[in-house]
Amino acid sequence: MRKYIIALLLRYCGVSFAQTEGAGKYAIKKLTVNTQNSDFGTAFFGEDKLVFASPKKGITLVNDVWVDNNQRYLELYIGDIMPDGDLSNVTLVKGDVNTRYHEADVVFTRDLKTVYFTRNNYYNKKLARDEKQMANLAMFKATVNDKGEWVNIIPMPFNNVEYSVGHPALSADEKTLYFVSDMPGSYGQTDIFKVAINQNGFGNPENLGFKVNSPAKEFTPYVDGEVLYFSSDKDGGMGGLDVYATRLVDYEPEPILLNAPINSSGDDFALIINSKTRKGYFSSKRKGGSGDDDIFSFIEEEPVVFKCAQLITGEVRDKNTTEIIRGAVVSI
Repeated sequence: MRKYIIALLLRYCGVSFAQTEGAGKYAIKKLTVNTQNSDFGTAFFGEDKLVFASPKKGITLVNDVWVDNNQRYLELYIGDIMPDGDLSNVTLVKGDVNTRYHEADVVFTRDLKTVYFTRNNYYNKKLARDEKQMANLAMFKATVNDKGEWVNIIPMPFNNVEYSVGHPALSADEKTLYFVSDMPGSYGQTDIFKVAINQNGFGNPENLGFKVNSPAKEFTPYVDGEVLYFSSDKDGGMGGLDVYATRLVDYEPEPILLNAPINSSGDDFALIINSKTRKGYFSSKRKGGSGDDDIFSFIEEEPVVFKCAQLITGEVRDKNTTEIIRGAVVSI
């Protein structure tokens, strides 16, 4: 009986990630494609391509500038990933995706045939505005055809003109879509939600709860196996938006603030990582940048490590009499 109880407890504790806590170790590099404007929000397109957002290039037209930062509206670009993590052959994403308004924040399914992305609430050549005449963000789904063109763009059923929806991320089994919104039921300014993907479309959005969300802003979720990365400007960070990691199972322990140089005194957000190579990208508005948000590549030299937060309980009994053995010491 004693052996049986001990083995059971070992299995129970083993569902946790590791024995000690650590916030990771990283080597970073700023990409050469960064401009003096805002470049951010990367997404892997397979193993060798990267999609990101950057303001429109070329001649500025009337009503082509976003008044909030005096930069042109964002478009989506795609480039080839080079061995050192930098990008080459950068071009506009093909298809019906880029409009006269903002497009950013993308995630692809593993087969690269479906993409979810964020855009101002612009559909069928109409820009939807709320009661205050603000054009909120909305999330869309598109098909990627054999030519790499984004076609058959449709809005998510939970978009709403009165609040924003965006920053999509997919679970490892692609049955859950994570996103950011300030919809009713939010804990803070913006929260991370999830919604089930099923044969009939999508379920009802669910807030991830106070273990992830705070009274501040939560942004840019990304799922790596059972780990959720996201950014937040809540108290306790290094400054501005910071990147955190937490477990998707039980959300225990509390989200871990990643170490520098991922986080800095500026805004740090939109971290993605290749689960095999442990190489990835994040965006940052920090000192020494090119002028605004910049894209950085990184290599994870030491992973984030979570505490074993499971509560272990049990009894030690005599094998023959089944009486409790008081004061017994069990080593695991």
